[in-house]
Amino acid sequence: MDPVQEKLNWFMEMTECADGLFLWDYTTSWDIRSSNCPEDKAVYWSHLFRVVGGPEQVSPLFAHSRKPVLFNAAVDLSWIIVPAVEKHTIARYLVLGPVFLSSMSQQELDKALDSYDFATSSKYEYKTHLEDLPSIQYPAFLLYGKMLNRCLYPEVVDLMDFRIVSAKNVRVRPENRLSSEIVLDSSEGRADIEDLLLQQIRQGNPNFRNAIPALQLGQYGEMAPQSTLRQLKDECIVAITLSSRAAMDGGLSRQQALGVGDSYIRQVESADTIEEVMGIYEPMVSDFIRRVHNKHLQQQYSVPIRNCMDYMEQHITEPLTVRSVVEGTGYNGYYISNLFRRETGKSLGEYINERKVEYAKHLLLETGDSVGAISKQLNFSSASHFTAVFRQVTGMTPSAFREAGSAGEQSSP
Repeated sequence: MDPVQEKLNWFMEMTECADGLFLWDYTTSWDIRSSNCPEDKAVYWSHLFRVVGGPEQVSPLFAHSRKPVLFNAAVDLSWIIVPAVEKHTIARYLVLGPVFLSSMSQQELDKALDSYDFATSSKYEYKTHLEDLPSIQYPAFLLYGKMLNRCLYPEVVDLMDFRIVSAKNVRVRPENRLSSEIVLDSSEGRADIEDLLLQQIRQGNPNFRNAIPALQLGQYGEMAPQSTLRQLKDECIVAITLSSRAAMDGGLSRQQALGVGDSYIRQVESADTIEEVMGIYEPMVSDFIRRVHNKHLQQQYSVPIRNCMDYMEQHITEPLTVRSVVEGTGYNGYYISNLFRRETGKSLGEYINERKVEYAKHLLLETGDSVGAISKQLNFSSASHFTAVFRQVTGMTPSAFREAGSAGEQSSP
């Protein structure tokens, strides 16, 4: 027997210890080759995986990487997918699931079912069978995924290599990874990492990734044990609060730190998928560090100039002009314009463009937002105007900058 298949057969036998945990062997066209799921249940779960868009959303992620994927659909219903490669080509897909990643209430089960586009006559049947699915927490499910991957490949995959994709967010960034801090039970390690990260924020260290290669959401206890999504939201909100306080310690004004923090908390609360919440954390940390770093750079200037810079930073997403800065700070226009050029070597208008472009760089590298969306967020009159200003300041287009930055991240150790 093929050694790989022998390992997979052993793995399927072991999954029987987790009642209701099934392994599926799909072709590259997503036809079932085999499964340890009983036939009377297979008709439900194979159809369910298609209904929530699993094949369509997962397949593109394996174009350039065979790292395993955690696919999440409606509340906490999830699968793990690992591609089997033969002669450098994907020959089939191994799928583990579906499972619930938390203990679910009846209300949450109903919510999950209502998210699916089934015929009305079959909803009761699916509801009955959904109640039979196993509830497995992240640590156990990802360890099953690691073992499945090990059956196919000699290396042991790291928990951070699991990529998350959600059925409610089709614009998936393949580089999104599940932080090992969500699944590792090492409170001392989490505390050390948290202290180090907060120190980087206070210092405004733009090279913070050299000190902390992988940003991690830490667990702050079971705040919402009945819902993984709510747990992640609460953890992210705690992290935002701690980061805003660290930014204040680093010199950011209370008004600005709390304003930025509130903005990210609103994003967290409006997110309805695990992937969206995970995608907010790293840009938030980077944003606070960027702002504290800029605040430190401002210390060499006089109080009026620092006040102007603070005003621009606080209103960076608004349609900033020289007139709005002058009116917002209350200085005489002729006086502050001359003083600004004398101290910085730049006009107010040039500095406004530079600050907007600097923030645009942050958004281009830390988010998946389109160039057009970033242009609107920074209140440029049009995407073409944004591109022209960006090129004038940096010598390249926003798209070229994003591509260069992504290539640099991928090639870095």
